[in-house]
Formats: sequence, structure tokens, C-alpha cells
Amino acid sequence: MTAVIAPAKLADQLRDSADLIEVRDEAGQTIGYFLSLAVPNQEGMPKTPYSIEELQQLRQQRTGKPLKEILERLERTYPS
Repeated sequence: MTAVIAPAKLADQLRDSADLIEVRDEAGQTIGYFLSLAVPNQEGMPKTPYSIEELQQLRQQRTGKPLKEILERLERTYPS
């Protein structure tokens, strides 16, 4: 995941909104959508069975296989 640092004024606007925000560039082109973490689950919005703390712990876990091993296995299974 890539993190983008928002200027203070923009960060305040994003943080203070309880609605889904369409983010546009200066030319008016939509570049994405934003929903604040502070917004409680709303009807129709996806809900997670995990708390914020559990999600943070899951992000810290480093399990699984190295990418190199996965790519080697794929190459053996699906040779080009």
C-alpha cells in the first residue's frame, strides 16, 4: 500500500466528512474515493468482523511464502 500525505486543510476536510468523498484533480477528473475511518458503519457499507486493533495486528503478521518461491512454483506449473 502506498501512503499519501495530505496537506492539513485537505486532511481536515476529509476527516470531518461523514459521507463518501469523490476526490478530483485540478482538471476535475475523478482520481478516487475516500471514506474516513472515523465514520461508523452505515447501512449498505461493508462491515468487517475485526476491530481496528485486530486489523493492525494482522497487518504486522508476515506469514506465507516468499514471492520468489511462489513465482518459481508458478513457472514449474505453467511453463511459458
